[in-house]
Amino acid sequence: MIPPRILDINEWYILISALVILSVSVWIPRRLPVTHIITVLMFNFFLAVTADHILAAPPYDLYDIMDVPQFEYWDVFIYLFNYPPAAYLFVQIYETVDKRRFSPAKLIFLWAAGAWGLEWFSNLFNVYTYKGWSIWYSGPVYVAVFTVNYWFHRWLIQLRASSEPEK
Repeated sequence: MIPPRILDINEWYILISALVILSVSVWIPRRLPVTHIITVLMFNFFLAVTADHILAAPPYDLYDIMDVPQFEYWDVFIYLFNYPPAAYLFVQIYETVDKRRFSPAKLIFLWAAGAWGLEWFSNLFNVYTYKGWSIWYSGPVYVAVFTVNYWFHRWLIQLRASSEPEK
């Protein structure tokens, strides 16, 4: 793992965006048990690491994250403090919204569009270097990621309900 040399614009962007998303995550009312939240965060950490290692490493090598093609400390920072809290916010918002106005599909598409927009904005700060990837590919990927998160969240709720003692 490569240590950071200096903090340039992409590191500052990642740091500030992590502070914003973590602040929002702490600010919104918590509707889920701590174990559920930790599980969602860990699931998304491993999902992001796995997806990036498949797509951004050889043999595909479709993009680089941050300044160098090798794995660096800032990659770990993104995996811990940027990607998982976005998924946590998704499931928290899902638990908060009026289900009659926002179906799961609508919320998934809205969240995916927001993530896609944030990726576009991140590119202004040189967070990603596309080699064989296009930002247009990211839209369907985000739809898939948040769909999987929705299913995972529902599964965790069912698991918790089935493990609670009957009253």
